[in-house]
Amino acid sequence: MMYQQVLLNIKDRKFQHIFWRPNPNGDIQEYELNTVTYGSAPSAFQALRVLHQLVLDEDASFPAASKANLSESYVDDIVSGAGSEQEAKLLQMELESLMSLCGFELRKLSSNRPSLLSAMPNEHVEPLIF
Repeated sequence: MMYQQVLLNIKDRKFQHIFWRPNPNGDIQEYELNTVTYGSAPSAFQALRVLHQLVLDEDASFPAASKANLSESYVDDIVSGAGSEQEAKLLQMELESLMSLCGFELRKLSSNRPSLLSAMPNEHVEPLIF
């Protein structure tokens, strides 16, 4: 889902064409992809580069989220924490706001404090496994 939110520069879209024939006797159709394609060699770099640029652009407005995004992430997962429930809530709110600027939604949220997850949709929450 993350890759589908990252638009490619119009100049670069010509390098992402798909040719499709709906059936063996049908005409070939050509499609130009506008977003990063999952599974292509540069897709992970492109998506992560968007996250890093977001931090460069918005660090002053979202300092906790920017720090977590840069130093507490692995690929497209952020593994972070806080010293108090209040700090954790601030981090969560900053991350939600920061990611929404580029069309990303937080998913797989997990916490040992249920109150931090109560406002999140169930499909965005990852249950803790002990």
